Amino acid sequence: MEYYDGRTLTRLDSTIGVPEKFGTNDILAVQPDVLYSVDLGVFQYNGQNWTKVFDNGSVIYGIEAFSTDNVFAVGPGIVLQFNGKDWYRYSQFTDTNVQYDKAWTNGEEVFIEGYTLSYPTKTIILHGK
Repeated sequence: MEYYDGRTLTRLDSTIGVPEKFGTNDILAVQPDVLYSVDLGVFQYNGQNWTKVFDNGSVIYGIEAFSTDNVFAVGPGIVLQFNGKDWYRYSQFTDTNVQYDKAWTNGEEVFIEGYTLSYPTKTIILHGK
């Protein structure tokens, strides 16, 4: 994983020989010293160390945040929201035939993109306020 400070690209961290140190599916900088990454769970970087902050035993593909207390993470039949204290899993979006892989929020609305895994494949967009 590389870090760009506006002038120089330097190595921030590496997972070589350290499985599940941080996620490699998606990464998000919420603040300069607060990063999230996703893979088999959600990982948070505090400027020095990675910590797994959510693990449900399933893969997570996308993460998006407006702030450190408004974070969305998505995966196969998984839509999660972090409110600064707890991770909430939306029970109405647990269909494992649906792959959610991207999220976007401006703090007031959220859009989540996904697709069905069965033929014929259909794109799904969720919108919430």
